[in-house]
Amino acid sequence: MTALVVHADRVPTLLEALKTAARMRFHKFLTANIRNVNTRRAYGRAVSEFLTWCEAHGVRSITTVQPLSRRQLY
Repeated sequence: MTALVVHADRVPTLLEALKTAARMRFHKFLTANIRNVNTRRAYGRAVSEFLTWCEAHGVRSITTVQPLSRRQLY
């Protein structure tokens, strides 16, 4: 899992808190479903930055993260 989070010294707390099955699905999505190594690396970096942001802003569980609605975007 640490290879997935390419710009962190440790696995983010939000990933550590996931149950094993959820961690494995998360890992499999980013490693098995993305064939291009550069895309995989870019997504890994983006995920790492997002999870770091979540931790810095007090998000305690990844399950509480919700997408913005169109109304919130514009």
